[in-house]
Amino acid sequence: LAEGIFGRVASTGHFLNIADVRAPESIGYYSPQFHDNLCGTGVRVRSVLCMPVFGYNSETGHCDKVVGVVGVMNKKGGGHFTEKDEDALAALCSHISTSLSFVHGEEHGFDETLERCARALRTKGTRINSAANQRVHDLYTLVLQEV
Repeated sequence: LAEGIFGRVASTGHFLNIADVRAPESIGYYSPQFHDNLCGTGVRVRSVLCMPVFGYNSETGHCDKVVGVVGVMNKKGGGHFTEKDEDALAALCSHISTSLSFVHGEEHGFDETLERCARALRTKGTRINSAANQRVHDLYTLVLQEV
């Protein structure tokens, strides 16, 4: 399960933001058979942003179990995915998490929905690019001030 970018995200619960899968600093994630010809489409993958989707864990009573992974590839216009892209994908993963819970008959109320959103926004991860820096604490504080 821990193989590749998606496997790593699924096993750790942390996102990955890789600016260039072929760069020396991300060589451990590069897979020629996958990144040089994405699923036989002829698309060459360069940048990847991959985020976990969390679901309800009945053992802990919290939304802390990775139930899926969402990844986007090749930032439109080139370049790498930004912190704003990370936030947008985290919000999408939060909505997916909430929707999956409803489909499975798990309704935990508005507080749980807010917690899922907050958890998605504070998801730890790794940025493999030259502009890597921290943002989790500041973003989490900003989100809670607005709620």
